[in-house]
Amino acid sequence: MREQIWALFCDLKYKSYLSSILVDKYQKWDRNVNIFIAFSSSSSVASWIIWNKYQVVWSAIIVISQLLTVIKPYIPFF
Repeated sequence: MREQIWALFCDLKYKSYLSSILVDKYQKWDRNVNIFIAFSSSSSVASWIIWNKYQVVWSAIIVISQLLTVIKPYIPFF
């Protein structure tokens, strides 16, 4: 009985540690996506004149940010 309780305790401790690492990883990912969306959304209209030479590149950045905004709540964490 004692060994079972100890094994359960060790398993729970491991899962708690692993969960903490995964939460940190996904919080960083979420923060980076939010920064990208905020940057591209806020500067897309303002810098359209500046990026006149590279319209295709800037259009692609805008499209990616808008797609991320739409699908972000549905992206599974794996």
